[in-house]
Amino acid sequence: PWRDKFDAKLREYHPQLAEKYFAQAEQGAIPIDTGAIASACKPRNRNKSGYVAFIYADGDGVGSFVESRHTRKDYQEMSRHLRDATWYAVTFALANNLAIQPLDNPMSAEETEEQRKRATQPFEIITIGGDDVMLVVPAHVALQVARDMAVEFTAYLEKKGIRDKDRPLTLSAGVVIAPQHMPVRLMRDFARTLLKKGAKPRAKETKFAAVDFQIFTSAAVYGSDIMDVRARPPYSITPLSKPGDKPLRLYHRPYTIPELNKLLDALKELNDADLPTSQLYQLAGALERGRRRATLFYLYQRSRIKNEKHRAALAKVEAIIEAQEKRDPLPWYRAAPRATYAFSTTLRDVAELYDFAPASESGKEVTA
Repeated sequence: PWRDKFDAKLREYHPQLAEKYFAQAEQGAIPIDTGAIASACKPRNRNKSGYVAFIYADGDGVGSFVESRHTRKDYQEMSRHLRDATWYAVTFALANNLAIQPLDNPMSAEETEEQRKRATQPFEIITIGGDDVMLVVPAHVALQVARDMAVEFTAYLEKKGIRDKDRPLTLSAGVVIAPQHMPVRLMRDFARTLLKKGAKPRAKETKFAAVDFQIFTSAAVYGSDIMDVRARPPYSITPLSKPGDKPLRLYHRPYTIPELNKLLDALKELNDADLPTSQLYQLAGALERGRRRATLFYLYQRSRIKNEKHRAALAKVEAIIEAQEKRDPLPWYRAAPRATYAFSTTLRDVAELYDFAPASESGKEVTA
């Protein structure tokens, strides 16, 4: 039921983008299952091509903002603006990163291999209700779609002069990247947890939209609570130097939209430079040795890099968090005094996402 509405809204809101999106066909078939969506996944590491992403997005403080309207007419008008802003954002985000394309999308068991390939919408809209959005997309564009939705949602409302008292209205998201066979209900539950416990608190604190994400590659953690998983290695460690020391957070997520832009920029630079995945995982693995040893290992390994493109790409990683004074030293960032952890780092986030970066335009892919 969403296909006709999506097609109409895309042509209405973004006619030039629609031309690119509908280049393959005037209308695409709906994917029969998550496997069809996964077949549209084109990451730099082709071993990760069978992955999808569940995106759960919701407006930050939007419910209370709408409820503060004083008349029925104002309430209805604001609800309509928010609904339009959400459709405007979703259609842009999906069409800007994807297009109708031939996919392995079987509609019956009797079809030949050739018949299975049909022009298909490479995503699923589960719901768009007000400022609530649930999508399934190919894993390699997950963060780009979440970022574009957040940016366009705010931009649409700003053009209309609609904002809260001291901040623009924003749309934050939780993103789960997982193999195509992971049950959708589990992906939804995990993404909702990331949204409610990660992205939304960060958005409230910073007044920017935020995106939290988690990558699952093993069935062993399917029944786990994400926040519990992050409280232990390889995501957190507690220094043994003295009692009462705060733990080290070996990741930086959730990311505000400005930080996410820099993260995506760093991943592109790494991909263009073709930095070996093994080097990133070596640097990320060293974080579990503690702050001092990880710092020495990082600085030593960085000094050994002779390839100028690799050095420039690593510099992009170091610049994801802008505040120079928070570097203590690289690759760590000092947390605010009231935080529950002492330091964080972007290295593990970058290492885990690197394999899912979109394949380069040259078509070059890696297997490991």
